[in-house]
Formats: sequence, structure tokens, C-alpha cells
Amino acid sequence: MLRGVVLDFDGTLVDSYDLHLRCWLRTFQKFGIGSDASNVMKHLGKSHIDMANALVPGINDELAMEIVSTEKELFKDSKRELRLFPSAIEVLSEAKRRGIRCAIASSNARADTREMVESFGIDQFISAITGADEVDEGKPHPALIILAAERLGIDFDEGLVVGDTIHDVLAGTRAGMRTVLVVGRTMIHTDRYFSSEACADYLIPDIKYLTNVLDME
Repeated sequence: MLRGVVLDFDGTLVDSYDLHLRCWLRTFQKFGIGSDASNVMKHLGKSHIDMANALVPGINDELAMEIVSTEKELFKDSKRELRLFPSAIEVLSEAKRRGIRCAIASSNARADTREMVESFGIDQFISAITGADEVDEGKPHPALIILAAERLGIDFDEGLVVGDTIHDVLAGTRAGMRTVLVVGRTMIHTDRYFSSEACADYLIPDIKYLTNVLDME
């Protein structure tokens, strides 16, 4: 029985693809570090510090934190550009109507995610929020998902994990939950290395089709 849904935030509920991409590229340009869009997009969905370490191999901790801080500031200054995907409220409302509790497991800090959730007016649909600052390891490690399930009060076999990157799928699978991959623009720049572990239980082209998955569950 499906009792809970754990959702990624960026790229799943909020159309943040272009903004995150621009902020990361501007950050690397500021630090004189070469990187291209396809390389950045392979790592979106990870925590900021994990992204910095993945995109700049061998980077020292001090520089990594400077890069993270710069990207976050650029994003914060531009977050007024963010918009919910058109069907996000409809899908969240339908889940609530069915008695399914929803949580957000974000690679951003919990407070930052809560602020955006409230600014978009979707806090009435969200029962729990977990952030990368609350766990030792970000996605694809399952810690964020496990914490979200605990806060929802559900067993792992009673929930779905929904995200737009392979890192969301891996985190959900490793937590023992069924997964839904929203095949958005991030996947265009992602190598197709779908192992048996990285294969989502459901593929949907847009968050609005999550209601179809709820019907099947």
C-alpha cells in the first residue's frame, strides 16, 4: 500500500534547470575553472560539496567551500526567476486528496528548501523536508531518503521516490523504495549508464504523469 511520496525539489517540482546551470558555469568562470554544460548536468542532484569535488577532481576543501558559497549566492540572488512546473500543485493536491503524505528530500539545505516551499505556497501539501545539511552523505547515498521516510512515518515498501536525476533513483533504490524518474532536460546531458540498480520502476516525461503512477500503485 502506498502511503508516502518522497520528492526531489530542483528539476522535479521546480523548473530550476537553466538557473542552476548558469550559476555553476558562472562560478567556474569566476574561479578560472573550465567546465561545460554537459559535465555539470551529469552531477546535478548531488549536494553542492559533492558537485564541487566531482567537477574539480583533487580540489582542496577550502577552495571547494569557496566554490559552493559562490554558487549558492548567485542562485540566491536569482531565485526570483524560479517557477513551479505547471502541474506541480495539481499533483501534490491529488496526493493529499488520496491520503498520501509527501516529503521533499533536497540536495539544498533544509532551511533554504523550506523557504522556497513556503514562497511557492505548497507547504500545505508537504509533511516533511530533509536537506543535505542534515546528513553526512548526499544523493546517491540513501541517507536523505531514509530520513524523509522516517519523518513521514512510513516503511520503505510503502513509499515512492520521485526525482529527475539518476542520483535520485540510486538513492531511492538503495533505501529500498520504489522509484519514479521524471525524464526531464537533465537526462539529455546524462550518460545512459543505467545498471540494474539505476533503473527506475517508472519513467514519466513530466511530473503531471505522477498521478498515473499513483493509480498503478
